[in-house]
Order: sequence, then structure tokens, then C-alpha cells
Amino acid sequence: ANGFKLFFKSPFFGHGQNTYITLMKKNFFVWGNSHNDYLLYLVEFGLLGCTVFVMIFLFFFERCGFFIDHV
Repeated sequence: ANGFKLFFKSPFFGHGQNTYITLMKKNFFVWGNSHNDYLLYLVEFGLLGCTVFVMIFLFFFERCGFFIDHV
């Protein structure tokens, strides 16, 4: 829940690379990393960066033949 609070403070561009732990300590007195990579990318890179992250995975899976058309 705290990760989403950080995300909504800067939803489009995020807070910057390697800022998640620092922001959690500063705002919520919580030490530790996110156990959800998508939430981590949303907080650090915003919607723009997370979209690029997901597009890279989709491109990789498509190039490897993971998505096969059954037409």
C-alpha cells in the first residue's frame, strides 16, 4: 500500500532510479525493498518507464516465438 502512495506522488515519470528504499525510509520508516518488481518500476520510473519495461518483455517473448498464432 505504501508503494502505491509513493507512485501516486509522481505517477508519470516516477522518482528516479534506486530511490525506492530511500523514499520508504523517509516517508514511512520502512526498511526493505519491494517484493513486486512492477510496483518498484512504477515508483522509480513511473508509468512511462514501466510501460517501456513491459514492452521490452513483450518484444522479447514475441521474438522468441512465445506468442504463436493459431490461425
